[in-house]
Amino acid sequence: MATAKRLYLYSVSATGLGMALFGAIAMLHLLLNRAGLGPQNYSNSGFGSTADRDLLSIAIAAGVVGLVLWLIHWAIAERMVKAPGDAAAAERASIVRAVFFAGAMFILLFAAATLAVSQLSDSIANVLNARLSYSFAIIDDSWSVATIIVLFGIWAYHAWIRARDVRQGTPINGAAAWVSRFYLYGIAFAGLLSVLGALSSVITTIAGEIAFPNTATTSNLYGIYNLQPSSSSAPDWVRPVVAAIVGVVIWGAVWLSHWLYSNRLRKDQGVPSDRAIAERASRVRLAFLMIVVLWSVSSIAAGVASGMGTLFATALGMKTGTIPLWYSVAVPPLAALPAVATWWLHRRRALSETPVGPAGVSARRISSYVTAWVGLGLIMDGLVVGLSTVFGRWLPGGSTGSTYSGSDDIWKYTLGISFGFLIAGLIFWIWPWFSSQRRRNVAGSDEIGSSSRSYYLYAVVGSMVIGGAFSLAEILYLYLRLGFGLSVPDLASTISMPLALLITSALLLGYHALVMRGDARGPRPPQGIEVATLPFAPMPPYFGAAAAAPAAPEQPAAPLAPAVPEAPAVPEAPAAPSEPTPPTA
Repeated sequence: MATAKRLYLYSVSATGLGMALFGAIAMLHLLLNRAGLGPQNYSNSGFGSTADRDLLSIAIAAGVVGLVLWLIHWAIAERMVKAPGDAAAAERASIVRAVFFAGAMFILLFAAATLAVSQLSDSIANVLNARLSYSFAIIDDSWSVATIIVLFGIWAYHAWIRARDVRQGTPINGAAAWVSRFYLYGIAFAGLLSVLGALSSVITTIAGEIAFPNTATTSNLYGIYNLQPSSSSAPDWVRPVVAAIVGVVIWGAVWLSHWLYSNRLRKDQGVPSDRAIAERASRVRLAFLMIVVLWSVSSIAAGVASGMGTLFATALGMKTGTIPLWYSVAVPPLAALPAVATWWLHRRRALSETPVGPAGVSARRISSYVTAWVGLGLIMDGLVVGLSTVFGRWLPGGSTGSTYSGSDDIWKYTLGISFGFLIAGLIFWIWPWFSSQRRRNVAGSDEIGSSSRSYYLYAVVGSMVIGGAFSLAEILYLYLRLGFGLSVPDLASTISMPLALLITSALLLGYHALVMRGDARGPRPPQGIEVATLPFAPMPPYFGAAAAAPAAPEQPAAPLAPAVPEAPAVPEAPAAPSEPTPPTA
């Protein structure tokens, strides 16, 4: 009954809030337009445009009805939170309320920040006379500013209400706490990725300006900037750099505010707090740190693989054309430098929080297997692409699109890229994997049987089984077509990719199957340490040994002490009834 009531209240409140938001944004847009922001569609006597009057009618109707709908249902929900006794605590800790706040706050803040970055960067670039030939914007400035103001305001109200819920009464635990943390760390993750993307964009833009001084060739997360500005005296790099700086400022504020708030929740405010203890033991926080580590390692590995692949392809004789070799080789790893700093900081933070984190969880172990997983993925990509390219050149038949058996530059590029992926994968796989193998053989180690190792091994084995099964099915399909009298054009070339995938899957599956078999047997004892044996019982002397052995000299007998008279016997008391023996735990 209570859950159904909550579902009704919060779903209707969300609907009313959406209607009220539209009305408020539309009316604020008309006011800003009247003040001179954006295209003016009014006359001196008032809102003279038919479109403006129609929009004003819709805004008033939707805004008033939505506001009344939201106020009624939200007042009921707030009265339930302020009820006496345990009812208020149950309402604050309900999963329905947590989902409502998490969803509303994430959507509001993400939309407002994205729109603010776009609007502010465009306005600053236009002031600097770095205008585009044409605009990609679908709404004018008055709409953008009105939307940003309203969304940020509504988000701030909901953030204040939810912070009040967290501060009051007993701590929020269980599923509701998990959902709230999903918002907290989810929006922090989105802000962090946007900041890193903006920083990488600055690096790419600077390198592109050096390599191509007279051509704008840069693109980033905030739009495409490879169009020559019209009637502009500003250099081509101004617009992307402005967009990146604005992105760092706005998304950095989003990330930093939520990250600092999460750290404040972990700390005891002078006295031990159940809320701080729960936050320190949160698996959601650890998952956030490990996801950042995974993303960072993937970005670094991709940059290294791309640079090394281009270098290998050039060594094989591929022509680079007008693109400088240093640009193709050095820029991808350089653009990943922000990810390097992010990986180091978050991994270090996760390791420092492990002693007070979730019980039985090792951040070091998780980060090792996450890194090994990324490296193994690069190894598999390099092997599959490299083998399929070799098969495509070796086996008869033309290029089918899935393999590269055409011009020399194409297969050299593909083979070079595969080498780059393979070498980068080995770099990122060997260190964490063999570190885990060393931990496995340490006496008393709980590496074998740990959740991280089990998930990693079964994920690898499962992926190889599935990949091998699909490739084998495709190979059988092609030969069955031939058996049924159907033609298969360029069979040898077509079969190159599934054959390469089958061979790679079999190799990796075989190795990891041996590892799992070794884990089942247990760790090997360290070399150079003798195995302890049980002591043997003394053997009885053989016949005649007693006579042969020299007798020990007799010691002089000690003088006897005078006898002490015995005390008279005391009659025994009747025994008390025995207690029943407690059962063994």
